Amino acid sequence: MASFQSVKEARNLLFDEDDYVCNIHDLDHGPMALSTIEKFDKREEGALQVADALPDSLPILSLATPDEAINLRDLHNDRPLVITFGSFS
Repeated sequence: MASFQSVKEARNLLFDEDDYVCNIHDLDHGPMALSTIEKFDKREEGALQVADALPDSLPILSLATPDEAINLRDLHNDRPLVITFGSFS
């Protein structure tokens, strides 16, 4: 099993060991294991560019309903809508 420090450096983790789940450094079976990342990482290259018009709906990945789509117009209600995309870590 790798040390937490080596995983932190290799995966660019930002926090101290106590801020992560207990098996963060288990690269065979933990959350940073390649098999775990591949299982949940569903990234695809999108076609949207900065300043593109807001699409009517955005498909989201949900563990309960994997193919659910939400209507973006229902989210902003006359206020600016900011969508932030994050990474696994």
